[in-house]
Amino acid sequence: MSHRTPALSLAVVLLALAAAPVLADEIAVDGKPMSGKVVKVTSKGLEVETTYGKGNVLVPYDKITTLQTDEPFTVISGDEGEVVGKLVGVRGGDQLLVGETPETASAVAVGSLFDSVPQAQFDGSGLLRWKSRLRYWNGHYDLAFAGTDATVNSIGFSTGFEAERTKAPAHLLIGASYRYATTNDPSGNNSKTELNASDLLGLLRGEYDLTERFYAFGSFAAEYDEVDNLKPRLLPKAGPGVRILNSDDYKWNADIGGSYVYERYNGGSENKYAAVAFGTDGSIALPWGSKITFRGQYLPAVDDWARTYLLIGTANLVVPMTEWLSFKTGVLEQYNNTPAADTARNSVTGTVGLSLVF
Repeated sequence: MSHRTPALSLAVVLLALAAAPVLADEIAVDGKPMSGKVVKVTSKGLEVETTYGKGNVLVPYDKITTLQTDEPFTVISGDEGEVVGKLVGVRGGDQLLVGETPETASAVAVGSLFDSVPQAQFDGSGLLRWKSRLRYWNGHYDLAFAGTDATVNSIGFSTGFEAERTKAPAHLLIGASYRYATTNDPSGNNSKTELNASDLLGLLRGEYDLTERFYAFGSFAAEYDEVDNLKPRLLPKAGPGVRILNSDDYKWNADIGGSYVYERYNGGSENKYAAVAFGTDGSIALPWGSKITFRGQYLPAVDDWARTYLLIGTANLVVPMTEWLSFKTGVLEQYNNTPAADTARNSVTGTVGLSLVF
């Protein structure tokens, strides 16, 4: 009489589990069955991991004729908050049914949906639960090495954050950054006092959608820069804008308005003038979730546009490393055609570091 060893029994069980098919959800697209599992709910459609191909497929809601998931989801909606239940259908192409049966399910407008995942995955992630509570907010916190070519050259570190709240028709952006570095004095020694490169920036901007493409904006920016003797620079501005491109992959906005530039320098001298504010910002989606973002503004004086003006531009490349951490590198350039005495017109700062996404 033979006896099966524990190791052999375990191997048989593992082989059986490996050979067992993965349970698929019941999905029909335009009346045709689709073999796969729903892995994510988005405002554009359901992300399905198919059993017969590589990669996930995004299925629009208006194409789904039958839907029944095997496990419950925590569905995040701007109107409802969190709705927990199985996905049991789509009504009218614009309502996702969440519950036990189509008759008793909650109907959630697809336009109000935020990215949602199965309940088990949601409950196991503190980051996802935090994002749900702050579902109208997104942002990032950066920490990077920084090098500046300006009146004096410097190298050091920079830190900063941006947080944006979007709930149509209103949009709010808050941001701040701080840079500190040591510079080389004429004797070749490092100094952290008279020749430091401390720079503090702050931004507050609000937008209100007038139509799908046109919006009104108001913003206020402030800067304190010891190298360029700015103590401080203040930039209020307001006006209309247009969304030239507004897709998932490409965004490009342009605006024009009135502004007032106020600069106070060491010693008490001032530079101030009314200006026309031309602005632009946008983003370009790249492979693997990477993204290029850019922002720029041109502020010529109303009464002396050829000689008195300010140019500010930024560009950043963000490459995701994990769900919440990205590699980030960027450049900030400022050109002031009427700078303080003994300071350079142009200042360029490059950064390389990490960005915590929230």
